Amino acid sequence: MIDNNLGMMAGMMEICTVMDVVTTGESDGMFGKLEYYKPGAKIRAMVVKRQSAEKQIAEAQGVAEIYDVVVESDVELLKYQSVFQRDSDGVTFRVTSNPIKAPGVSTVQIAAMSAERWVIPSDKRYPGS
Repeated sequence: MIDNNLGMMAGMMEICTVMDVVTTGESDGMFGKLEYYKPGAKIRAMVVKRQSAEKQIAEAQGVAEIYDVVVESDVELLKYQSVFQRDSDGVTFRVTSNPIKAPGVSTVQIAAMSAERWVIPSDKRYPGS
């Protein structure tokens, strides 16, 4: 659902695909089960690279690229460690914070979180995707 109160923010949101974690019955050889990432639901998100001086210093020291992500607050699919992919360019992100929702009295109902640019390991991609 597109919130008309989002205004300019709505124009900056892009279609993204949430990657579902699929657990198989196969052993991973370490007392667990094999897990794969499979394309799931579509959402709209605004993903903006953080530009602070501290972030630039951290990136120079090898820390992953950090992004701020904003979604409409009725999107419950993203939480800490969720993975999603921006459809326009295929870039993948992993959420690195719990979403913070705007107060219920706010006219703009959004949720904000941090994410890092991330690559799904090739052995974790769902077969056929």
